[in-house]
Amino acid sequence: MAELARPLSVTFNRAFDVTPDLAAALEDVMRSGADRVLTSGGKATAIEGLDVIAQLVSQSAGRVGILACGTVRAENVAEVVEKTGVREVHARLDSAVPDRGDRGALVRVETVIQLLRAVDNIRA
Repeated sequence: MAELARPLSVTFNRAFDVTPDLAAALEDVMRSGADRVLTSGGKATAIEGLDVIAQLVSQSAGRVGILACGTVRAENVAEVVEKTGVREVHARLDSAVPDRGDRGALVRVETVIQLLRAVDNIRA
């Protein structure tokens, strides 16, 4: 199916995290032709799944990207990257806004800037 999406990049979604055997599921994702898999290591957050994400990065050996997700923010992005070896993260940058009704949360420019600074510090 991934080939049908070409030339677009294909990311296997977080449904991956509810499979009973993440190592076996990763092999299936790699065979599917997907470019990356979105995962929190089968846990609620990337911080909780650090060890599993690191194992998936090792197992993938660069054959597919491991995209860490699950409440990745400026204050924890360095820990996620450094402890897992991921090269990509899916950040959560929204903020609850009181009295917004059904319009949900907002992403503030300051929050994006904080994440960018945190990522730049990882590279330094």
